[in-house]
Amino acid sequence: MVIKVCLMEVIEMATKGVFLRAPHNYDGDAVSKESGLVCPQEEGRAMQAFAEECDINEIVRRFGLTGQLPQNYSMPVSGDFTGITDFQSAMEMVAKAREAFAELPGEMRARFENDPQRLMRFLEDEKNREEAIELGLVARPPEKTRDVVQAVDELAAKLVPK
Repeated sequence: MVIKVCLMEVIEMATKGVFLRAPHNYDGDAVSKESGLVCPQEEGRAMQAFAEECDINEIVRRFGLTGQLPQNYSMPVSGDFTGITDFQSAMEMVAKAREAFAELPGEMRARFENDPQRLMRFLEDEKNREEAIELGLVARPPEKTRDVVQAVDELAAKLVPK
């Protein structure tokens, strides 16, 4: 009796134009094509105007020619981190250090055998300061310039007859 009632309801729904999905009468691919987003193969979503800027070979070539890294590059930081007060902040700092190391060019990471600790030991040794500057890991110290008072004093000494 229950089966007959269900079968009767199915027949009634089918006659009213309601489609009942079942494993043998349902094509998942067809439904996906009808209801899904179609992205034609010939038309990409990426902006091709930036293709050259994003090409790693082009970035490395430019660095070889100019010695300058892309503008959003930041050098790794070594220092006293006394502000780290708990395990969570320490782990976040370690994760940031690993990310900064991973952003270095592959050749430079290979120079330190892909080990951030070797890079840190290298940077902490004062004997390596010049090489670190040449590699671009440490900013070149600013050139010492005369201050205004010193310049005026020198000029005054030249102008005052003896």
